[in-house]
Amino acid sequence: MANSTAHDDEHGTIDSNNQDRMPHEAPASPGFAPKRPSRYPGFRRCNPVDAPIEKIDRHRFGAPSKFQVPNPLDLTYWEALKVIEAWQEPEPFQKFAHEMKLSALNCAPTRYYASETAPVVHMLYQETRVIKVQLKVVCDSEVGWNSCTVMLKNDDEWMTFLDYLKSLPVLDFATTGQVGWWVQHQWWKSMNKTFRFSKLPFELRQRILLCAMGKEVYPRPADMTHSQLSLTQGFKAYKSPSYSELRPNIAPTNVSVLCLNKKLAAQTRDLLWQETTKVYYEKQDLSHLWEGPPPPNHLEPFDPVAMRPPQSFHFIRRLKLAFKPMDLVKLFRIIVVPFTEEFHNTYGGYPAGHTGAEIFKNLPCLHFVEFESFWHRSAWEVFEFYHADEVEAWEAEDLFFQNPACRETFTNMVMAFAAEYLQHVKTIRISGIEKLSVRERWENMLNKHSYKDNKPAIEAMKKKFSAMRAEQLPPRCECREYCDTYDYSFGKNPNYMGALADYEFFPSG
Repeated sequence: MANSTAHDDEHGTIDSNNQDRMPHEAPASPGFAPKRPSRYPGFRRCNPVDAPIEKIDRHRFGAPSKFQVPNPLDLTYWEALKVIEAWQEPEPFQKFAHEMKLSALNCAPTRYYASETAPVVHMLYQETRVIKVQLKVVCDSEVGWNSCTVMLKNDDEWMTFLDYLKSLPVLDFATTGQVGWWVQHQWWKSMNKTFRFSKLPFELRQRILLCAMGKEVYPRPADMTHSQLSLTQGFKAYKSPSYSELRPNIAPTNVSVLCLNKKLAAQTRDLLWQETTKVYYEKQDLSHLWEGPPPPNHLEPFDPVAMRPPQSFHFIRRLKLAFKPMDLVKLFRIIVVPFTEEFHNTYGGYPAGHTGAEIFKNLPCLHFVEFESFWHRSAWEVFEFYHADEVEAWEAEDLFFQNPACRETFTNMVMAFAAEYLQHVKTIRISGIEKLSVRERWENMLNKHSYKDNKPAIEAMKKKFSAMRAEQLPPRCECREYCDTYDYSFGKNPNYMGALADYEFFPSG
């Protein structure tokens, strides 16, 4: 039958009007044409956003992000892409490490009004953040559409898209640590601008080798396990559930630099001994600067006899002292109650007629000394703990150890008694748990003025401290910014504050 609308085959009857229909689709209703899909489906899926929405990744937005192929006639998308490229052009490495990309959530052509376009929603991608933004283009009132500006919806106002990009915080995820080294290598590889390390200036080569090896080292004197002084092992603070050392860790030296070639290995060894900063945490660590019989075991204190000759100290050019308050009192022989001459002769730990700080006068190459504080307890607290019988005699006379002591006053004591031994040192630094005003005062006094100019003021301070009576000590805090409530985390290593938060100064039991 020629006019038949259906025909039979071996599997059954097939309707010729619906022969293009898939098996799971319902037949078209009589009298209604099937709904045709929109030519620009993305235009209807773009829900407007009142302000930029920032997430860690696109899956945090809940509903799946329906990305589209950008329409060649979408003026907003292509103008926004030009703005992003112009924003990243001044920082080529940041562009390589954290490139900002634009993904289209709209595939319809731009809809124009009198002087602007209809707002559309697109998505910005950059490393660890994804931002959904609503954009539009505004034309110049005089030039027209030949000069236009991309605008971004931010709450109740529109701001330029470039200003919003400049307000974003700079990402550093791919520019620090091991990832940063890999990204730096890939960047240089992509530019194909390799060079020989030996062609760099000598000072720059030294700086690179020093940073690769490590700027700070912890000298370990010879002991039961090591026959000679070692600089490459680093230091790791002791931690337990009931006690944690406040001293920050020092990473072991990166000795792999010695494996590059013989010439660089020789330069690195010289840098290791001469240009690295030697960090000392205890008075006992300075034992390799003195001559004397070694202790029978590591628990016995070292008994020095005399200082070694200056020829033994050529490798000490940069020094960091991170001592506890009591060690500083003994090192610089601070004469204040109860640390009298008799106390220093009995408990100082140095030969008769010697002051521990005399070693600084015997370091001919020393040009940098840093005092780093990480210990909150005062020297008077330690004296009270180890000299209970003396403290009981004081308390019988109503002379109590008032805690906590003024940290600023104690720092002034230490620096006043230490200035005499550091007058030949070119640079003095104060860091750690110290007030900014104290750092600036002493660094300005010792670095910018000679000891001869400062000597009258320093000697007057020493006499004032030595004349303080027992009832005035420990010194009470009368600072404008109290030492107890001062924010010591300003401008310092945050590792200290984490240790201080968990440390128990007076553990129970």
